[in-house]
Amino acid sequence: MTACAYAALLVSLTLGLIGLTADDDDVMRGGILLGIAALPALIAGHSHHANRVSDDQLAAAHRAGYELALDHVARGLLDQHDATPPHGHRYDLDDALLEAAGVRRLHAVRPNHNGRHAV
Repeated sequence: MTACAYAALLVSLTLGLIGLTADDDDVMRGGILLGIAALPALIAGHSHHANRVSDDQLAAAHRAGYELALDHVARGLLDQHDATPPHGHRYDLDDALLEAAGVRRLHAVRPNHNGRHAV
């Protein structure tokens, strides 16, 4: 489809130049109309090509991620103790450990009750 659109664009440019040099307005207008008619096919072809490239890149990224996961399993980096605990229970973390990791606990800010309210 894209090859036909390129051929139509080439013919339209040729007709436009012939009409321009020969002072034939009808041939020049025909070339312009053929060029305009070829543009949707060119856009569709390039859009299809861009999506196909994205699908190939997605498949390559998926394959690379799968290989990385297999590598982590082979090295023993995926440990059962590091997984999320069952039933939503959370481990109590030591405050010193959190502070060493640079994590600070956030406290809820209490509203200021000074008698002023937004209307």
